[in-house]
Amino acid sequence: MKWLKKILNELGEWRKNRLINKKERLILKNEIEELKKKEKKDLIFWRVVVTAYLVFFAAEYFLLSDYTFYVRGRDWNWGWAIFFAQMSYTLLSLRIVGPTELGAILFFGRPIRDVGSGLKFVPFLVCQLVKNPRTIIETELPARPELIFRTKRGEEEVVPKDLLALGYKPPIRVQFGWPEIELNTKDLDAKINDSKIEKGERDKAEKTKKLYDTLNALIMNNKIKSDPLNIRMTAETPLVVRLRIRSLSEFLRTFGSLDKAIDQIQDIAVAMLNREFSKITPAVAQHNLGTFSELIRDEIIERIEKIESEKKSNRSMDIVTVLLRPFIYSHELNEDLQKAAQERAKKQATITAAQAKKEKDTIEGKGEGAKEKAILGGRTAGLMNMAKELGISPTAVLGAETARAITDNPGQKTVIIGQKGFSDLVGVAAAVQETLTEKKGGEK
Repeated sequence: MKWLKKILNELGEWRKNRLINKKERLILKNEIEELKKKEKKDLIFWRVVVTAYLVFFAAEYFLLSDYTFYVRGRDWNWGWAIFFAQMSYTLLSLRIVGPTELGAILFFGRPIRDVGSGLKFVPFLVCQLVKNPRTIIETELPARPELIFRTKRGEEEVVPKDLLALGYKPPIRVQFGWPEIELNTKDLDAKINDSKIEKGERDKAEKTKKLYDTLNALIMNNKIKSDPLNIRMTAETPLVVRLRIRSLSEFLRTFGSLDKAIDQIQDIAVAMLNREFSKITPAVAQHNLGTFSELIRDEIIERIEKIESEKKSNRSMDIVTVLLRPFIYSHELNEDLQKAAQERAKKQATITAAQAKKEKDTIEGKGEGAKEKAILGGRTAGLMNMAKELGISPTAVLGAETARAITDNPGQKTVIIGQKGFSDLVGVAAAVQETLTEKKGGEK
């Protein structure tokens, strides 16, 4: 059976590698097609430019060189005049694209080709050069923290026009779900086991099911149940998206501008957050921010590919990462959470102090007990040795020692005793009498 298992494992690895190689070949094929289209656009552009220049040169030499015009007492040749004007136009058409920039040439507002860094020819008045960063673009949604506009409780959350012009935006708020409601995975199981569904969809369903299983375990966790955030509430859910533009001309043709693309990305992300977070509480969600970030990224990529497919454009950008930041709660809730944390800290400090005192008293008690035990052991050994040396009973020795202790203080004249103490004194007297009797008997 081991050989059969080994063959099946090797077969599984072969199929996996075959799928990977198939995906890699598909990606490489798409990149080659994009490169060919780019080269074709570049060739068309330069053919048009060179043809236009040759036409002007021919007209200047063959048609206009025989004509002159008179200006300020001098005759000027039309051919040379047009030639110098053409050279001036060429100089005005030169543009620079920086080493960290990606450029695109627009023909009366329509993107026609991409340009890299360096000195580029952009026909003056006919074409425009648009530039964007070549490196990864990081954007915070809905905006940077200092540009988020928040209103007071009960007021309508509308950004004033003057602040809107400065880039202020309202926060992204999501309504979370009720606590202790498990997520349904039956539909996901059916999709995973349905061979008619595409493999990509089944893989996505399997990934979502794993997340739901993890969330269900958290939902029923006792620590989560006692978490103060395990309630239905509304919270802000800021995101950070990092993207890179592959082709600026295709990007502009698909989305129009970077701001419009970011708005679409935010709409996709918010729609998914509302769909998924409405099923769980913040206490459960914030334990899986990384997994939700990956799901949002996959959702954005899938939707962008559909948009590009609908507009028949090539792949224009890559979504590098999507990061869900820690949720932002209201000031009142933060104060309540802070108070609760302080109360828990005080309670824990009190418990810790009590435990420390208990341990201290226990250790000190054990020390005192050991001390008293040692003293009593020594006294007992001394009394037993005294009784042995004198040849009398231990009781007599103990009585004599007790009588000596009572009269040890010469200034003590009065002794106040109770019933038990009176019995002890009687015992002492008896012991003394016994000692005297034994002593007299010894003398005879």
